[in-house]
Amino acid sequence: MDEEVFIIEKKRIAVIIPEPLKDQLKNMSDELGVSQSQLTVLAIQSLVANYESKGKQVFLDLIQKH
Repeated sequence: MDEEVFIIEKKRIAVIIPEPLKDQLKNMSDELGVSQSQLTVLAIQSLVANYESKGKQVFLDLIQKH
């Protein structure tokens, strides 16, 4: 049986974040055994999915929480 292989081109992006947030990301990464890069991609995927379903409201929700 032949398996389909999907190749997704990846791009690199530099993100500057506050040190406390970076520390929290590292702690999550260590605790979960998942790379910081993978966690960042998951967070971005979640944000995009929320934006696609809620539109601009997702940003209002995030701003109101902080």
